[in-house]
Amino acid sequence: MFIMIATLMKAMSDGFTENMKAYGQSAGYAEQALNSVRVVQAFGQEKIEIRNYSRHLARAKAVGIRTHFKTAMALGSI
Repeated sequence: MFIMIATLMKAMSDGFTENMKAYGQSAGYAEQALNSVRVVQAFGQEKIEIRNYSRHLARAKAVGIRTHFKTAMALGSI
C-alpha cells in the first residue's frame, strides 16, 4: 500500500510539473503573438499563429491526459 501511495504521489508531482511547463510554453507563445499583433496582422499570419498556438496547446493537452492516466492507474492499484 505504501509503494502504491508513493507511486501515486510521484505521478502527481511529475505530472503537475510537466503540465505547468507545457501550459507555460503555450502561454508564452500566445503572449509573443499578442505582443506583435500589428506585425502578425500586417503580414496576414493569423492562421499560422493560430495553428502554432493550437500545436502547443495540443502538446499541453497530451501531457495532461498522460498525467491523469498515470494518476488513475496508481489510484486503481491501491
